Amino acid sequence: MPGPMQRLLLIVLLVLPISALALELETQAAKNEGMRLYNIGHSTAAMPYLRQAAEVGDVEAMYYMGEAERRQQMMGLTRAAME
Repeated sequence: MPGPMQRLLLIVLLVLPISALALELETQAAKNEGMRLYNIGHSTAAMPYLRQAAEVGDVEAMYYMGEAERRQQMMGLTRAAME
């Protein structure tokens, strides 16, 4: 019979992947919406969605956020676009 600590560990291991998966699905949905908006020329509206994916390390979302920022500025590459 497992002890209380073993039961707690088992519960944590079973629950963590479910919550991590939900976050990944939410992030992917945000990235998809951001990319959809970006591709139809609404780069300003795409920024919040792309930012959500970029903040968790999605490199493609980071790139398109930079491009959207660059498009918004007449001067081209700003510090925010490079970041």
